[in-house]
Amino acid sequence: MVKNVLLLLLFSLPVYAQSTAEPIKKQKMEVLAVFEAGQPDASIFKLYDKSSGVICYLLTPDLAIRKSGDAGWSYESNSLGSLSCVKDIQAVIPVKPREK
Repeated sequence: MVKNVLLLLLFSLPVYAQSTAEPIKKQKMEVLAVFEAGQPDASIFKLYDKSSGVICYLLTPDLAIRKSGDAGWSYESNSLGSLSCVKDIQAVIPVKPREK
């Protein structure tokens, strides 16, 4: 009996924690450029995250297809593209002062 109560509590805690938590504030990435993807009706977006200094390239169709369901909106699998991110590192080259 005690084992069943402990299992019930264990599995109900994540549900309770999710329902009482405040919504996450989402940050926006800056769109730096939009490129042709080399195929019809698709684009590559260059995005920049200022807070972490990360640049991302997102390959995605120009029009995402979505359907409404019981749990809200659902995107079809072919509507979302691939994402690649790199850390923006600016090279610093040390310069020696000129000798007179």
